[in-house]
Amino acid sequence: MDVRLLAIGGGTGLLALLFALYLTQKITKMDVGTEKMIEIADAIREGAMAFLFREYKILVFFVVAVTIAIAAIGFVSTGDHSIRPTTAVAFVVGAICSVGAGYIGMNVATRANVRTADGARHDVATALNIAFSGGAVMRTHRRPSLMPANSFFEK
Repeated sequence: MDVRLLAIGGGTGLLALLFALYLTQKITKMDVGTEKMIEIADAIREGAMAFLFREYKILVFFVVAVTIAIAAIGFVSTGDHSIRPTTAVAFVVGAICSVGAGYIGMNVATRANVRTADGARHDVATALNIAFSGGAVMRTHRRPSLMPANSFFEK
């Protein structure tokens, strides 16, 4: 395994996560608007999280089935280009990291929504700045969340 590539990947992943943390803090410091806006935002967040957890409950069966299939193929395949059993471990690590990124992204996105609406009450530039920052958190979490899984594929 090339340690330099792992360090570069891990370093850029860490920088992306730090940037996402900065954006999250920037978003949460913004005004949330009126009581009615907060009430609506809370209902949206509750529904979004209920959807996400329902999705994860179903997804776990898929992850288990695919993990078993990958591990079985890894144990019986041979040759230089065959799948190794550790690929199943990488798949599980990637799935767990993806779940975490999805949770964080949904949480920040639903919090950014009400702040974007409040920003739009003042001017379009403020609203767009908040909206793009909220979307950027999800984008910057997605790639680094898969970095640990990538390390399993080095020979």
